[in-house]
Amino acid sequence: MTTLSLCQPCLAEPVPPDPTARWHQMLQQLAPCTEMEQVEQVNLRVNQLVRFAYDLHQWQRQDHWSTPHETLRTGLGDCEDYAILKYFTLRALGVAPERLWLILARLRVGGAQSVMTVGHMVLAYQPSPGADLLILDNLVGSLYPASYRTDLEQVLRFNHDAVHFEDRRYPPAWLPQWDAVLSRMASR
Repeated sequence: MTTLSLCQPCLAEPVPPDPTARWHQMLQQLAPCTEMEQVEQVNLRVNQLVRFAYDLHQWQRQDHWSTPHETLRTGLGDCEDYAILKYFTLRALGVAPERLWLILARLRVGGAQSVMTVGHMVLAYQPSPGADLLILDNLVGSLYPASYRTDLEQVLRFNHDAVHFEDRRYPPAWLPQWDAVLSRMASR
């Protein structure tokens, strides 16, 4: 578990009312911070910025992966939307893409020993080559190493560069929902 630290620029500015303005303010405040402070703060702040809403309620469909703009415009999202917004926020702050992975997982409801699972998405950050991934999760306020998160079973992981599934590497277009997010972002 990591301890939360606050870099100096983050401590005392008024909070804008709308999510997009708050996101831009967050980028400005976090720019001078260390990368680890940025990761900690992005996890915390995005978890506070977005209110949970099921896709069926928000988009009238079973599954919709929102672009950061869509999530910020509505202020609502489910686990994929939190993870995608965190990914692009950290990328906007300059975190290298090879250090960030969106992970589709099975979450064991009730803990590591539970047999009941639900689909879940988190963002993983690798502080250095070979280091354990740190998990940024909308359900958990603190960062924990992936090895500690025994309630999560990875199904696949992906970023701008590739999708990794069952020890194979595929292009991002292999995952249609991710490809749709990237396409909608490119058209903006």
